Amino acid sequence: MIILASDHAGFLLKEEIKKYTQSLSIPCYQTDFRSMLSPGCFMELAQECCEPHSRLLGIGHDELIQFRVVWVLTRMHFRFHKPIFWRDIVSMTTWHKGLEAAQYQRDFVLKNQAGELLADATSSWVMINIDTREFVRRSPIECDDTVCKENAIEKPCERLRVPRDIDSEYAYTHRIAFSDLDKNVHTNNAKYLLWSMNAIPEEVTMHRLVKEVKINFNHETRLNEMIALRRYRLDANAWMIEGLKEDGVSAFVSRIEFE
Repeated sequence: MIILASDHAGFLLKEEIKKYTQSLSIPCYQTDFRSMLSPGCFMELAQECCEPHSRLLGIGHDELIQFRVVWVLTRMHFRFHKPIFWRDIVSMTTWHKGLEAAQYQRDFVLKNQAGELLADATSSWVMINIDTREFVRRSPIECDDTVCKENAIEKPCERLRVPRDIDSEYAYTHRIAFSDLDKNVHTNNAKYLLWSMNAIPEEVTMHRLVKEVKINFNHETRLNEMIALRRYRLDANAWMIEGLKEDGVSAFVSRIEFE
């Protein structure tokens, strides 16, 4: 059965709902010791913004779960253009760009009250059947007429590969705990970035600001799994972190560049 997303939009015109904006004040619990929005919390804000928009389009969690299908984030690329501080009043705007290379693309921009660009992002998503854990190649709910092709970042986040010509360093091992889990009972995506930041030497993270992040989510992780974090120093400004499961399978790879 195909359900049209426009059936859920009520009296709203399709053009009016292609973009969605959410305004908020940056809370203290999403900032670091400098009172600045942390990279992992930026990911949380983006995820929180896309869910109400997906519901408005008729392709949110509640609509898709009827088909035993959920959204899963596979890749994300975002850039910070200006510092974002505790109590700043900001607006996050998001839109979905449709299917490209078997993944659905969604972009974001974060602006301050003056309309200045603070951060931008692009993300890639797939649909997963929660019973079989298999990819669903096409949405069970038609949503092509709600696509906006505007780009916050022109190209989707690419596949990240750890360098073969740079030796890695073991950082630490993390056991997946209760506080890491999301509503799908696997690790919340923002946690991987939190672990990545913890894997980078503190002389970097305590004194330098994150400029750009790319992250790939390769395999889901679950409660009590052990993830070994290994780091690669790419150059003076950039680090790559890989999280490996006990069987050697890559759970995620991140690339973090500092100013």
